[in-house]
Amino acid sequence: VHVTDYGDQREKSWSDQIRDLLLDYDCIPVFLAEDLYNNFVSFCDRFLWPIFHSVVMSFVYDDNPRPFDLQQWAAYQTVNQKFSEVVWASCREDQDMVWIHDIYLLLMPMLVGRKLRTANVGLFLHTPFPSSDLYKCLPVREELLKGMLCADLVGFQFFEYERHFLTCCKRILGLDYHFKKGGFVSVDYLGREVALRVGHACMHYDYSMQKMQEPAVVERAQALRDHYGDNVIVYASVDRCDRLSGIGLKFRAWRLFLEQHSNVVGRAVLRQHAYVPKTHSVTLAYKLASELTQIAEAINEQFGCE
Repeated sequence: VHVTDYGDQREKSWSDQIRDLLLDYDCIPVFLAEDLYNNFVSFCDRFLWPIFHSVVMSFVYDDNPRPFDLQQWAAYQTVNQKFSEVVWASCREDQDMVWIHDIYLLLMPMLVGRKLRTANVGLFLHTPFPSSDLYKCLPVREELLKGMLCADLVGFQFFEYERHFLTCCKRILGLDYHFKKGGFVSVDYLGREVALRVGHACMHYDYSMQKMQEPAVVERAQALRDHYGDNVIVYASVDRCDRLSGIGLKFRAWRLFLEQHSNVVGRAVLRQHAYVPKTHSVTLAYKLASELTQIAEAINEQFGCE
């Protein structure tokens, strides 16, 4: 079962139809009111996302930084509760595994376990995990840690992130950990062992190569070759439309590169695609996109590029 979100439920008559359509794809929607969803996204954007990427300053995302928002924290808890309710109704406790992803649902392992006592629950973080000194900046640091520790297995991208998590468990909750056979580390929590594991989320080479052979991709690649010619090197980049992605810094570095190596002007092109994730504020993304567009236009004007 894959649980997804569908924004608000203003058109309630559509809900049953949407559920029926998504069931064909093994998906179950979670309907969220617009205000609830916006507060949830704001909490993740303004508090969780920066801290987990080791950035404390909230004005990275907001020109008018505000103190911790209890209403947004309440929305985060409510959304986690709603996702958990769908799992309660859909999961076969003794047969299914609940696999939870990323910082948006850190309370779900605890909430799922309240009803499904014997369910196998896994949590994987696609983000970094900050040092204990930075993590302590979160007013709800204990609540999030306890929520994560209710999973049977917690996965991280790199050992550095796992090490930070272990340090937080020790310094904030006073929990001990042990090394196990098979590359596991376990944390003792409430009389049970929580396994930790490092596993890299990699690209699927065969799938990528298959996609590259599709007619639409081949046609697009040929169009770029025809547009730029054979003597132009094209640097392509895909990033989140997010300040922490460093696109602005990349543009400034590209400008410096062209200034210092005038011989490559007209022979090297940077094509940047910035996408807006669903779990990100559209308003903040559009604001950043406007700033990036101005920088790109200034670079193109300076060096006579299209």
